[in-house]
Amino acid sequence: MFPQNRFLLLVPFFYLVSTRMNTPKSFLSNLSTAWIPGLLLAAWWGEADAATSIAHYALSYLAFISIYEIGYFANDTFGTKFDETPRHRLKAAPRLFGGVIFVAVRIIAWLLLANHLNAFSSYGWLAGMAALVTVMVMHNLLASSALKAVTFFQMSTLRFCVPLLPLVPADRWSDILLVGVFHFVYPRFITYLDSKGRLRIPERKSDRYGLQTQLLFLPLFALISIAVGSVLPLLVWGYYLLFQAGRFLVGEIRSARRKAAPDEPIGNSES
Repeated sequence: MFPQNRFLLLVPFFYLVSTRMNTPKSFLSNLSTAWIPGLLLAAWWGEADAATSIAHYALSYLAFISIYEIGYFANDTFGTKFDETPRHRLKAAPRLFGGVIFVAVRIIAWLLLANHLNAFSSYGWLAGMAALVTVMVMHNLLASSALKAVTFFQMSTLRFCVPLLPLVPADRWSDILLVGVFHFVYPRFITYLDSKGRLRIPERKSDRYGLQTQLLFLPLFALISIAVGSVLPLLVWGYYLLFQAGRFLVGEIRSARRKAAPDEPIGNSES
């Protein structure tokens, strides 16, 4: 979506977009699995009114991703030396000065945004950020993809939960954790294992698989809703079920059109 312009990469959030969400499909995937459910949880369970909570979620996510992008940057430079299956996402190796500026900009952005949100008064958020930095260091130092799976699972959990922690009351933190693990982390974890050659599920790439998987999660999300005394976890499940149903229908329509299209005559294509 965005080119790897060296000045654009310095701006918080754009490193994520240009190296991990550089296609409309990947951007839509993150929008549907992370941001929309995050906004819903912030608006429903947030301590402020819905509109303020939504605005604060955007700022809190930007603060979080500023630190998370430092982990991405380390993974794309230093971390590739230790990875069994490295993926080289940067088109050109950055110079030392550029790396220092990259990190400094994000730390300053994190400090300013966190101070604006009064996040430093949230011990859950501070603990979450400390856990994030620790896990990112471990992830970039480990070579074994089998062991990296453990740190990836934790990073995905923190990625969904930490931006919400300074916005919701402390008695909702465990509820956020449950929703995050089963809504956001599980499908990402399966994808990660598959990409590292540790798991083979050919059906995962089909549109039907996402819908079927979400349907099978109904009993657990119903239990979570009962346990936390709120219908919200079940609404998150239902929202994503509709999204997966839409993907399935679009896939079926495309498949039907391909089958209905007449074969192109041989020798009649344009050169």
